[in-house]
Amino acid sequence: MAFFGLGLGFGWQSKPKPGYLVNESFHLGGGFIAAGFKGAIGTLWSMNDEDGPLVAETVYSHLFRDGRQPQASDAAEALHLAVRKLREKGVPYERWMPFIHMGV
Repeated sequence: MAFFGLGLGFGWQSKPKPGYLVNESFHLGGGFIAAGFKGAIGTLWSMNDEDGPLVAETVYSHLFRDGRQPQASDAAEALHLAVRKLREKGVPYERWMPFIHMGV
């Protein structure tokens, strides 16, 4: 999902054939930045399926709050609020740690 210069992608995982480019990796968030987006929200590794709806709902609610047009500069704060909700729910750290923001 992309809007107003912000790329949003959670939990995408690709696995190359064994022995093929074993020392190469490509991060989805880095791909958004390389493609010219101002910012990106993604994960460092696969996320728990239960966490996606809460994180996405929190991020989008913050970005579109009060009928505003979303700004890429608000994405880091939006992700922070989402991760804080996960922590307040008491989920283990390995479930809230993979989420990252890159860019502005």
